Amino acid sequence: MRRLLVVPAVLLGGAALPCTASAQIVKAPTGETSSLKVASSQTKTFKKNKLTFSATGAAKKSGSTLTLPYSLSRWDFGTREGDVAYYAKKTGFKLKRGKRTATAINPRLVLDTPKSGYISMLISNERIKFFTVSGAKAKAADSGNVQQTTGYTLKLTQAGANYVNRALRKKALKRFSQFGTLDVRIIRPAATPQPGTPGAPGGGAPGQGDVPGGTATINPGFLGLLPGGGQITPLIPGGALDLDGDGNPDLGVTVLPLESADVDVATKTGTIKLGGGLVLDVPGLGSQIALVNPEVVLGTNAGLYAEINGVRVKVGDIDTDTLDLNVADGTVTIKDLDVTVGGALNTLLAPVLGVLPANTPLLQLDLSFPEV
Repeated sequence: MRRLLVVPAVLLGGAALPCTASAQIVKAPTGETSSLKVASSQTKTFKKNKLTFSATGAAKKSGSTLTLPYSLSRWDFGTREGDVAYYAKKTGFKLKRGKRTATAINPRLVLDTPKSGYISMLISNERIKFFTVSGAKAKAADSGNVQQTTGYTLKLTQAGANYVNRALRKKALKRFSQFGTLDVRIIRPAATPQPGTPGAPGGGAPGQGDVPGGTATINPGFLGLLPGGGQITPLIPGGALDLDGDGNPDLGVTVLPLESADVDVATKTGTIKLGGGLVLDVPGLGSQIALVNPEVVLGTNAGLYAEINGVRVKVGDIDTDTLDLNVADGTVTIKDLDVTVGGALNTLLAPVLGVLPANTPLLQLDLSFPEV
């Protein structure tokens, strides 16, 4: 049996954040975390108002410190700015007063500059800016392949404080008050030339040629089904790609970094695990749908799988009879893999779009990984 195996360390991004031209996609190794330490003044406020502060999902609490495992980031190690997403298993925290609870999950840190940014969180299925972030007093240090930044100052936004106070029916938190500090630790990936630069494999984007990874192109017909204002965006914004070479950004194209692949070429069966994901924002649905860490399954139970709210579910169907899989010069490519809406995704979209017919196009995948 001829098998292909790619180790999970291959993480190559094809585009940069709007704020920087040298950001890299970084998939967190198991156990890598950030730390949120609640300020002593805020702890006193909790005690005064009889609030209990605790961790949710994959987060852990020790004393006044919350440990948050991160899922993915796009980070510029030179300027120390970028994006960090904590989307695993409802990671976050909750405040409880009596029988009332205010819960905030799935933080996303966005640093527009090294000195300023914000953290958004998911509140009752709506994402809001919960904290402002200041890096004025933060200290950064590099040690080997690790970059550690300590002391980002977090202040409650008006929206964040208002949500908690309404949920608890108590004016407990002050708007714009200091909530605590955040320490961020990110491991620099192995040096790899960026696609499109001299020496880069294939000179293209992930999933194109021999550049490891994938690109997902949303079907225009599916976009046309969404109500006005509906959109599909990358889980971690990655700028824009120009795959057709016309000099203009291609709409609906998302980079998906490769985590691993285990495929039997002869039988065309196996799995390809990808990082990142997609966010569906559908007006009238009441919440965004985040498809995290997509996984292509070929063979038995073929389809596109992803995590939604920490649960791995099937979100699309794949017709493997038309699978275009090729092996050449040590590289395996799967081109124009059509994915149709299916499984849990169809159920979640039904309240707005109705139950979509079988074979309703969702997206097209191009995948590439080395042969081992």
